[in-house]
Amino acid sequence: SVEYNDILSFISTSDVITEPQRQCLLLKYRDCMTNNQIAKELGVTDEAIRQRLESGLSKLRDKLC
Repeated sequence: SVEYNDILSFISTSDVITEPQRQCLLLKYRDCMTNNQIAKELGVTDEAIRQRLESGLSKLRDKLC
């Protein structure tokens, strides 16, 4: 089975996502931050965070399949 640390490692090293997507995914899943907290931390809108997370997750899913 896939372990939590394996997933974080995959996010950290994957070459299919952009750095902003990686940053958002790690803040969300490693640091357990909400979208609103991430937006404030990075100085962008909640919508920008939603889009980065959605796009990053989609790219990671495509790479796994």
